[in-house]
Amino acid sequence: MKAVFACKSADKYEVPERERTRLLSLFFLWPKRGIAGLCLLMLFAFLSPVQAAERVDMVKASLSSQSIPSAVRKRMETTVEAIAGQLLLGQPLDSVTAADKRKANEEIIRSVFDKVLIGYSVTGVSCGLEPGNEKTVQVAVSLSPWDATIDSLEISTEAEGLTPIIASLVQQDLAGIETVFRDSLIGLPVAAANWTNGVVKKQLNEYMNERLPEFRADYDIEADRVSKVRITVYPRVPIVRSFDLCMRSDTLPNFLLLAFREKYEAKVNFLTGVPVAFVRRHERELADMLALSLDGEPDLKALRAKTKVTITGGERLTVMSRTDSERYHLRLEGWGEIGRRKKASGYSSDKSIRFRLRAGYLPSGRNEFFGQLDIYPLDSAVRFDAGYRYAFDKRRNVWGELRYDFHGRHLTWGLSYDFQPKWRLSYEYRRGDHLGEAALRYKFHDFLAVEYVVDKNDNWVRLIGFF
Repeated sequence: MKAVFACKSADKYEVPERERTRLLSLFFLWPKRGIAGLCLLMLFAFLSPVQAAERVDMVKASLSSQSIPSAVRKRMETTVEAIAGQLLLGQPLDSVTAADKRKANEEIIRSVFDKVLIGYSVTGVSCGLEPGNEKTVQVAVSLSPWDATIDSLEISTEAEGLTPIIASLVQQDLAGIETVFRDSLIGLPVAAANWTNGVVKKQLNEYMNERLPEFRADYDIEADRVSKVRITVYPRVPIVRSFDLCMRSDTLPNFLLLAFREKYEAKVNFLTGVPVAFVRRHERELADMLALSLDGEPDLKALRAKTKVTITGGERLTVMSRTDSERYHLRLEGWGEIGRRKKASGYSSDKSIRFRLRAGYLPSGRNEFFGQLDIYPLDSAVRFDAGYRYAFDKRRNVWGELRYDFHGRHLTWGLSYDFQPKWRLSYEYRRGDHLGEAALRYKFHDFLAVEYVVDKNDNWVRLIGFF
């Protein structure tokens, strides 16, 4: 039994091989193996979990130099941690803290890092346990630049293949991009500019994904004390390949806008080749630009016209412009009566077709003075009315109207109400034939509407075309 207790004190951490052999011999030679087995089992339960030595499980790096850009510093510290980790992770702590081994490790880290690092010289390396965390080794590296460092930058940006309008929007989104290169290059040795490309590219891609995700960016650097950086951005697919232009008006003849169509198509063409996502993100700005360009036309400017533009779609865009005058109303309409019968009121089939030209002047938003010319081509008759219109509720488009017929020498008054964007309810009473006429209108689109008309004598359908 003395041999058994002697082995316990032989080593703090493990049982020597010689003592293990003796213990096994006692097990097999002991006359009462049951009792011996139980004792040995209890003894090995106490001795078998070999208390392993404390080992390094983390390496942290820090750099000291006045000329390391913030973005590059992190990359360098990661490199030092990788080099030191290969050497130190898993090593017993005493192999790190012992003076001779520590110096050897420091020399290995210094020589390896000095070889992979261009532009700097490693002037010192120190390794030590981090205070309060004995399993972490802190590696401190001192650097000095080889020669001249980058002191300032001259940055230029080019949007390749884009029109000036789109290029200006791209430049707005790129505002502040110089910080990406300042954080990565200012203070860096000129000789180190090439190996930092990975850092700069990563920073640049993060910036583009945040500020201008519809484009990708490349750059060139001419490294010197005053370095020149040239950034070029390229559109990402999908891009706009074609567009449909629609020009409409509720207060001016649509055919009048045809005179501006060709010129306007040339202006809208700048959207071709632009990323679809970029157009969607800047839709309001682009629409306002297009509206201002059309409103700047001298003829429309004289009419006090204001244009609203909407842009929808993807690779094939639809550009819809609605140009309306705040001061003048000018409309040309064609009316066709269907299913109306002759009555004592004097209606004849010769009056089933008419063209109506209406011109109005609005001194204010609620008041309109107008003239109305009706031409009946089947019986060559012409009738002219002049009148006044007032908006009781302009937001809901409720108007009252009073006009005088110079041909029949009588007054007509009426009301109209647009209760839905496409629906109108109207009523007018003519003193000349003492007839009231109610109509319900549905507007199919900007060129065609249909009315169901009722008076005391008849009911019929009226088609109205807008030119």
